[in-house]
Amino acid sequence: MPRSILLVPLLLLTLASFGQDLDDEPVFLTRTFLELPPSAPQAAMGGMNTVASDDPLAFYFNPGLLGVYGKRARLGAYLAPNRAELPPFDGREGDYRSVGLSVGTHLQEAFDSWPVMIGLGYSYGSRRFPDAAQVVDGQDVGTFEPGEVYNGFGIGVGVDYGIRLGFGFNYKRITSDVVEGTGQGDTRLDQTSISATDMGLLLVIPTAELGEILTGRPAQIGERTTPFLDFSIGWALLNRGDTVTEDGEERALPRTARLGFGINAGADYRYRNTTIRPLRFQWQVEAGDITVERDASGYGYQGGLGDIGVGGNLLAIKADEQVSVRKGINVRLLDMVEWSSGRIDTGTGSIKSSGWGVQTLGFFKFLKTRNPGNDPIDLLAERFSLRYFQATFFADTDAETTFHGLSLVLLRG
Repeated sequence: MPRSILLVPLLLLTLASFGQDLDDEPVFLTRTFLELPPSAPQAAMGGMNTVASDDPLAFYFNPGLLGVYGKRARLGAYLAPNRAELPPFDGREGDYRSVGLSVGTHLQEAFDSWPVMIGLGYSYGSRRFPDAAQVVDGQDVGTFEPGEVYNGFGIGVGVDYGIRLGFGFNYKRITSDVVEGTGQGDTRLDQTSISATDMGLLLVIPTAELGEILTGRPAQIGERTTPFLDFSIGWALLNRGDTVTEDGEERALPRTARLGFGINAGADYRYRNTTIRPLRFQWQVEAGDITVERDASGYGYQGGLGDIGVGGNLLAIKADEQVSVRKGINVRLLDMVEWSSGRIDTGTGSIKSSGWGVQTLGFFKFLKTRNPGNDPIDLLAERFSLRYFQATFFADTDAETTFHGLSLVLLRG
């Protein structure tokens, strides 16, 4: 897109931006809260998810993840137990909360010759502003609760021929409640609604599984250890929708192109009667660009990559004035504890994020090794994962903000 200028410091991990084209026609954005990270794990990684994940809201920034969700999980639910206090941006204070649900199935379980996966997802995000007085005939008669809300409904389809490819589509309905003056000293609550759509692709190359298919031999180290190494490539085009007129000014949704890659690596160890994962490591990189343009005739949009350069931005892991670059790592030990660190670079600065989490999966696997034949423990060790995650954004600044998240996932056996 044209030269970008960051908005007031904001908790938007993809950095919604103003633009200025060659004819000096300004670009104004609206509904920028759509760029907030939907879950604490994604916030800690710099607001992205380019590798296949059982995070129930992983699909929000790339609906293609719904197409491969059924490979790992059957059902997942996410809840932010409390609202994140946001630093002021676009001139307004507020707080944020999200909820999500994902369902996945692998048709090969029912039909051996159908290597097809199907996923469905629901996402909800709410940005709430401070209460405002409700004034009628000059009298304060109550309060309004202004804010912005989206409800998203996604679907994904994937194929699993050793290499996995997922495609997804997400529809969002966005409603805004804003307090306005009537001109006679009274106030009213104006509600507007607008729709937006997202689409995405995700390609997963599981090298260890492919090696086993090609050679007929499992990729093992000794008799007990099985390493894995997955490469992922993801693309998404987010917030496609019409412009809206606010305060006499035409504004565009933050239509964003994202392109990224990631590595998911680690090892499984067979101990007694269960498989333990001592270590899992993820590294992700993603480039993003707001693809909105404007000239004398009105708003327009760039192509599917915007100004993202595959070599100059993504592979070089280098941001510029048009394209932001996110990078993050996650380390998980024994499926019990994990740590993440992320960073967003732009042409004018950077934002840091971090986080940590705990989950029950590894704990119940340990109990399974000590209690063979215990059906309830076996079920909890193999099928259920309860996870808590806490993330910090704008780390080490006055705008430091904390996200909390709880997720419960029913894993595929």
